[in-house]
Amino acid sequence: MHPRQFLEDRRSQFIESLAAYCRGDLTHQAAAGAAWDVIASFEASGVESSVPYESGEDTFWAAVWALQHLADDGHSASDSGKRDLRRYLALLNADAPLPDGETGLRPSPPNNRLEPQRHE
Repeated sequence: MHPRQFLEDRRSQFIESLAAYCRGDLTHQAAAGAAWDVIASFEASGVESSVPYESGEDTFWAAVWALQHLADDGHSASDSGKRDLRRYLALLNADAPLPDGETGLRPSPPNNRLEPQRHE
């Protein structure tokens, strides 16, 4: 699968989940689950990591990783997590690039992950 096809298939559904979480209509667990679902779907899609990034793809992945990380009680209680997520939502809705200095990376294909070293 080409990254463009993956984004076309998953982007709008992810934006809906992110918006619902920012409105308070989605639980932390459901929001994190939506992010993990996108990550797992990408890993299963067979997209080659050598394929260049599509326009806006880095913004999409930054938002996915942010939701996966920030969808919990601790981050939402301080409101800084929701503020960050609302910023990513605005970027996605505007098809805007990430600000300078920020990156959004695709998940590593399962066969490219480093395995933990066992010390005996």
